[in-house]
Amino acid sequence: MKIKTVDNMEDVILIKDSSIDVEKIISSIKREIKEKRVAYLMKLTQNLPSVIDTVDNNEYLLDGWYENEVVGEKVARWTSKSFGVLYNCGETGRINIEIVSTPPELENKPIEITMFVNEKKSGEKIIRVSGKQILDFNIADQYLNKNIELNFKLSRTFKPVSDGKGADVRELGLAIRKISNMNLTEIGEKYLTSVTGLISKLPFELDRIKYHTN
Repeated sequence: MKIKTVDNMEDVILIKDSSIDVEKIISSIKREIKEKRVAYLMKLTQNLPSVIDTVDNNEYLLDGWYENEVVGEKVARWTSKSFGVLYNCGETGRINIEIVSTPPELENKPIEITMFVNEKKSGEKIIRVSGKQILDFNIADQYLNKNIELNFKLSRTFKPVSDGKGADVRELGLAIRKISNMNLTEIGEKYLTSVTGLISKLPFELDRIKYHTN
């Protein structure tokens, strides 16, 4: 049996049927996969988490996130222009987003961020300050203690390569470390020093307990 080889690309049969919309087909498949994944996680877990570490709990992150990396001395994930997460706010009716880095020139070009709960517009914020910060949204009472899908849209992104910072061509939005229903002071670093001090005192206190027990 003689095998014919292709010497010229013109010998390859190309599909030129304009009625086949490949991008539409791919988009439809992605949407179906997302819907099945969301439905599966909603059913699998009685209560979705109310504290989501973007590195450790990435199974609850939907579309719009890049791989985790070290950003501003913390491991975080950059988002694209739109990003989503599965979440349960519990009884607090709150969501706090710990941001470790933001696009440049926010003072001159603020970013609007819009939140959607189960695809319904639920709130807006304007980010005017660069760097680390906590962004907080209120969630309507009808969603308390319920598993919900949260989606966010940013008014703009930035490319590091365009600012002369390396060769990164990604469209970056916000670098996010954690999503939580806790208060600002609870998810911040306010108590880090005192906790470290207590840890160092623990062995001494244990020795005192043993002494008094004896």
